[in-house]
Amino acid sequence: HEYSRLSEACKINTEAAYRSTSWGMFQILGINYGWCGELTIVDFVEKMTYSEYHQMILAINFMRNSNLISALQEKRWDLFAKKYNGKNCIKNDYAQKLKSAYMNALQLFKQ
Repeated sequence: HEYSRLSEACKINTEAAYRSTSWGMFQILGINYGWCGELTIVDFVEKMTYSEYHQMILAINFMRNSNLISALQEKRWDLFAKKYNGKNCIKNDYAQKLKSAYMNALQLFKQ
């Protein structure tokens, strides 16, 4: 359903549609394409739709360029969630979800 909505929005204004869409497994909003290291929104969308590898690289660039890496390294889930997800991070409890995912991953790697 989301792709049909995007297609309809592109008929009105492709660039605005791309910029206002969250892309890839990390759900990065298109307006952040520059933070991901891309010169144009079209380049960003092409990479986001090419492969998961490209999505990972774009996400790492985004986190590096928006100073989020240190928040992860310091396990400051609240800071990371707020900078990555904005004001709604509290309502959606993203910090706790990040912490839980991290703790679950630790258990998996201990085995």
